[in-house]
Amino acid sequence: MIRRATIEDIRPIFDMIAAYHDEAVKHHGLPLDFDPDSVVAQLGTWLWRTEYQINLVADGGVMLGEVQTTWFGNNLFGKPHAIYIYPKHRNGLLARAFIRRFDREAKALGALGVIWDNWAGISDRNMLGSLMEKFGYFENGQVFAKVFHGD
Repeated sequence: MIRRATIEDIRPIFDMIAAYHDEAVKHHGLPLDFDPDSVVAQLGTWLWRTEYQINLVADGGVMLGEVQTTWFGNNLFGKPHAIYIYPKHRNGLLARAFIRRFDREAKALGALGVIWDNWAGISDRNMLGSLMEKFGYFENGQVFAKVFHGD
């Protein structure tokens, strides 16, 4: 069952974010550090503020995000920060439920839409694209990354 996350959920959410980090590092082979104090501080900020936050948790995963204004005006858009589902729960059902719930809550908070502008790259791009299109999302640009390897 998906529910709104609270500050009391910080430990299990921390564990999911740690797993998310480990999986992304293994997948990409990047030397990304993990600073537990920084993670706790960021999670604390997101979980403590509730007015425009949309932080959702279930036994098998977490979705963190918010509704925020654009940097050039007052229009509101939903902005997911992270979605992570433990591998044993990746049958697609939990991801679908998280996305549906996030969309509903963003709309209820007055958002004009939801913009996903980040991707950790641990999900199959075609599978993710197909899922998002089923929910009425469309591709709007690309995500580029560059890693400096001590050159």
